[in-house]
Amino acid sequence: MSEESREPKINIDSGWKDRARKEKTRAAEQEKAEAASSGRPSLPRASLTTHLSQLITEAAIALGEMENPITKTTQVDIELAGYIIDTLDMLRVKTEGNREDDESRMLEGALYNLRLRYVDLSGKSSD
Repeated sequence: MSEESREPKINIDSGWKDRARKEKTRAAEQEKAEAASSGRPSLPRASLTTHLSQLITEAAIALGEMENPITKTTQVDIELAGYIIDTLDMLRVKTEGNREDDESRMLEGALYNLRLRYVDLSGKSSD
């Protein structure tokens, strides 16, 4: 027997990356098609920035700065606003050292502005 025939043959599947990429693209296209057929827009990518944006929007609605998209009214709910601000602060503490710079700027800036508005409205409600 020759030396070549004693060595095990190794088959390298070099096309797996292409197949995985195509499958991922196909899955994304299918999700878009399903979202389009359901009548609702596709959901954004889950991220800290997206979650913070949702909470900041909810706080702005509770502070009466934005119209509630469900009730189509603008109302102040100071208790809910305080709860959401506390939730944002909890996320600030729990994610310390794990945020990107832009996430930290977004969170710190939002907390500052929301707290100012909260204090302003809390003072008016106690008058």
